Amino acid sequence: MNYLELFKIRAIEQQDIIIQKIRSIEKDLLLKLPPILCVFFQTFEFENSIKGELVYYKESISSLSSFMEGYFLFEEDIAFYRFFQIEEIVKNMRIVYNKEDEIWDKQVIAIAECAFQGFLLIGVGNANKDKVYIEYATETPRITYLCENILDFFRNYIVKPDAISMQRNKFQLSQLYRNWGEDFWRVREDG
Repeated sequence: MNYLELFKIRAIEQQDIIIQKIRSIEKDLLLKLPPILCVFFQTFEFENSIKGELVYYKESISSLSSFMEGYFLFEEDIAFYRFFQIEEIVKNMRIVYNKEDEIWDKQVIAIAECAFQGFLLIGVGNANKDKVYIEYATETPRITYLCENILDFFRNYIVKPDAISMQRNKFQLSQLYRNWGEDFWRVREDG
């Protein structure tokens, strides 16, 4: 499955609140956020979604555990620690990047923290509007272009069961199922 399928859809009532938060970011950064990114913010509940979505429940040990691994089709090293709350974006940008950092000239914002000290960036300038980049401060090149927009990125980010985790917990892919309305997978016990 792709990562986009794992995001919950925001309730209509929440969308007005999100629009207000978007306007606040635009005011703080003195720019207009790109349209596809705004639609993504309004439509999907992506903040901290990893913790609640990528788990399974094994009845014999009565616990929730992680069992998924993900990779971007073009860059296997992209793994998320967390997505930023919308209201955190400006604060996090100012904490991570000092005023002299070249990142400000690139006209991008960070929306997620990734493994290996990386950040998922979205272009917010006229020349790079909606484009998706990954930034690793310790690598050359520091910023790498990934794709045209955030929806394409998550359509191409594949999530699959982690074979090592399944083996460690003694179950197979064929044992996984999910009940209607649940946001986690269950493991069918052989019996």
